[in-house]
Amino acid sequence: MLPLLMKSDANPKLSILLQGEFACTNFMKLYQETKSAHASISIKTHLKDGLKKETFQNLLKHQAELPSSQLKKSMNGFVTWRGKMTNIQYYKSYAKRLYDNNFFPIPIVPGEKRPAIKEWSKINELDEDSYKKILNMYDDHGIGILLGNICAIDIDILDKKLSFKVTEFIKNFLGEAPTRIGQYPKSALFYRVLGKKFNKTSTTICTSGDQKSQVEFLASGNQIVIAGIHQKTGKPYQWVDENLIDMDFEELPTIDINQRDF
Repeated sequence: MLPLLMKSDANPKLSILLQGEFACTNFMKLYQETKSAHASISIKTHLKDGLKKETFQNLLKHQAELPSSQLKKSMNGFVTWRGKMTNIQYYKSYAKRLYDNNFFPIPIVPGEKRPAIKEWSKINELDEDSYKKILNMYDDHGIGILLGNICAIDIDILDKKLSFKVTEFIKNFLGEAPTRIGQYPKSALFYRVLGKKFNKTSTTICTSGDQKSQVEFLASGNQIVIAGIHQKTGKPYQWVDENLIDMDFEELPTIDINQRDF
């Protein structure tokens, strides 16, 4: 099944990238399935109306051959991912370090993504003594951080080529950033918010069969897991190069509300 495109006004360039790359990938799959029957009409029929006009025309132009060269070209310049499996980092052992480095760590229910405390969204309003009581609890819990002063760009894409391309696209625009991996090749990039805080936004959703792809800009009103055991893989979260636990808040690369909607 080719992409089902859902309307979104946020992040138009990323939405177009997702649509175009999904179209190219699915075109190749469709061609492989139908080339023996010479079913070029089938290709035209299955291409969705939401694609950019030039993307549609380009795919039709090259329907007589597999667009493998396009896919190879899209891989050029990708950053090599050098993630290594980390030791499991639990809340009680590492939360104080995050707090001292100006983050707001939240205990996460073991093996899940939800906070273990109520009113976690107001944890930054606690006085120091109240916060330190929480920091000394939750031995075997995962670690989340409160977002708002931080934006986590969640690249929720399981297609490896597309995930790498979107990651490279974002880094070229916003700069290199600490990268957390839970369910590879999905990832999350972390940036410090400059100026006015902003809420969550997301790109268009693209689907292929049961697989959905989307990029979300998580910010005010959100939290994200940075350490512990991933809910689906049963393995520790990993970091590429720098781990947020070893960084100070001020060391993060920056993003503002205008860059969010690039």
